[in-house]
Amino acid sequence: MSSSGIPPLPPPPTDGDVNHGMELNVIIWIFTAITTLIYASRLYSRRFLTRNLGWDDAVLGLSMILLYIQCAMVSISVHYGLARHQYYLLITNPVNISNVIKWQLFSEPVAILGGTVPKIAVTMLITKLIMPDKMVVAYLWSLNIILNAFSIVCIVTSFVQCTPASTYWTRVGGTCWDPHIVANLAITQGALSAFTDFSLAIYPITVLWNLQMAFQKKILVCCLMGFGSIAGIAAIVRTTKLSKLGTGTDLTWELWTLVLWVAIECCIIITCACIPSLRPLGKKITGSPFGSSFPTIFSRGRSANKSGKSYGSESMTLGSLKSQKEGRFVKISAADGDSQVSLARGIRATTSVATESQPRR
Repeated sequence: MSSSGIPPLPPPPTDGDVNHGMELNVIIWIFTAITTLIYASRLYSRRFLTRNLGWDDAVLGLSMILLYIQCAMVSISVHYGLARHQYYLLITNPVNISNVIKWQLFSEPVAILGGTVPKIAVTMLITKLIMPDKMVVAYLWSLNIILNAFSIVCIVTSFVQCTPASTYWTRVGGTCWDPHIVANLAITQGALSAFTDFSLAIYPITVLWNLQMAFQKKILVCCLMGFGSIAGIAAIVRTTKLSKLGTGTDLTWELWTLVLWVAIECCIIITCACIPSLRPLGKKITGSPFGSSFPTIFSRGRSANKSGKSYGSESMTLGSLKSQKEGRFVKISAADGDSQVSLARGIRATTSVATESQPRR
């Protein structure tokens, strides 16, 4: 490295002056726009249709703010040359390399928290709707605590790896840790994030699969609640690209796919947390076909508000799981006739039929 802090000119890339900045910007903002629409639909459904706004909505709101900040920082990095080969930035304006690295460093806390905070909302949703036993609740929340604790460690190490911190993007003076240390910590955090996503997606499926119901409906419900596995796949893809943090020599080019998958993962996990709450809105827009096509058996309904009117908060075709001293039972709605439903581990079943009148809006 030269005394001015500007890295020496490397050999020119074989693929020429390729710039994926515009592509990166378009993709992340399209995903963000779709996620915003889904989150807004969730808020409308829970505020006006089910009257059931809760803390999980606030947590997702914080996640959306983090997502906006992250995308804005990515756009700034693209302006300076992110997703373009470092060679051509050295030729045109070497200072832009430092700007790209600096803005990516500043965006790391937002990106990391943006991928972990939505999982809290998903956990709140699962524990509220499925009402698992204490051991399962402790397990799911332990995953969140461990993941967020490790995420904070990664955020701190990102800023203390160089002394002074500005050495990280200026490459002038100071000292820095071996980049493999930070890269390995990031890989571990990514693996924990993926494991948490899969755990939150698979657990509801294990409960649903033991129910005696039409196979087609069972598959649809499992797919609905298992959608979070897509976030786990995105987390795996993102994690596979973290090794470049320790070995990359063309960071402005090599980072862009990592940045892309970080944003995609955040959007997917927020979407996963919103989808189960969209059923009342979908039924209002499309009518009964949506309700009959996507039944659920674990969404608790608010039986009545203070005026005694029933609103059926997020209740779906098969009713809701109820906890009692004898165990859990599933109420079967009139739409499913006298079908008998049973849960695993000795939980008793009922064939009673219950109907509720819904106020016309």
